[in-house]
Amino acid sequence: MKQITKWKIDLENEFNQLKEIAGQLVVEISVEAFNAKPDPQKWSIGQHLQHLNVTGDGYLAEIIKAIENAGNKINVESTAKSTIQEYKPRFLMQKFINEMEPPVKRKFKVPKAFTPSMDSQLDKEETLRYFIGLQDTFIVKMNEVVQANLLKVKITSPATSLFKLQLGEVFPLVTAHERRHLWLGEKGLKSF
Repeated sequence: MKQITKWKIDLENEFNQLKEIAGQLVVEISVEAFNAKPDPQKWSIGQHLQHLNVTGDGYLAEIIKAIENAGNKINVESTAKSTIQEYKPRFLMQKFINEMEPPVKRKFKVPKAFTPSMDSQLDKEETLRYFIGLQDTFIVKMNEVVQANLLKVKITSPATSLFKLQLGEVFPLVTAHERRHLWLGEKGLKSF
């Protein structure tokens, strides 16, 4: 039980750190810098945040659906038999999460639904506010999860229906993905 509590605290800290990092990257720059691409084929910091907002919405929708489909199981405390002492993602999933972490070593094809508009001017304050709100919602949903359900409840990736994740794998995947894109956005800002 202490390990699960530590897992949640660590992830909550990660979501809060991501809010701070995004705020620090965005608050001091102009709207033009927020929307400026370091290269015509690369994304602006605004597009990176928009991508994170869209993917975050996709994962949250799947998390909410999984929790609702789990029904009463999600609200019932686990018996001693099914109590997890420590949660860890499955081996291949952990490798994938590690691949997401910055610095970026490998590119991934972004599903069309998650590709930001390449020619729009994004509202800096609204895009950041939405991102921060998503982090708060991830924290709330993570804290609703009963420990045994980290393994039992599965979600479908919003990127592809072929990819199934344990509920406990979603949160570290999301934080790694967000760190990746904030790192890429910061790198793009430094190129100006």
